[in-house]
Amino acid sequence: MKVERENLQDVYSQLFDLIGEEAMLKVYSAYRGQQLTLPMRMYAGDKVAKSVQKQFNGHNSAALMHKYDYSQRWINKAIKRTGN
Repeated sequence: MKVERENLQDVYSQLFDLIGEEAMLKVYSAYRGQQLTLPMRMYAGDKVAKSVQKQFNGHNSAALMHKYDYSQRWINKAIKRTGN
């Protein structure tokens, strides 16, 4: 399907600019007619907590904070849940 960019809805035009025509068409096919709400955080807290517990080496809490975009306080709580 040849996309007539000048006739696209604003949201599809923005997606076209952001991810390209082919990916925009995939999003359109998969989600058209639906309203999407995207979480502020890319990573799920419960899953991150498990990863943090596995990756914590006693000295890398700041690195984990930056890696997963969670606060130092949140990371420390996740670490303490395991008793490390």
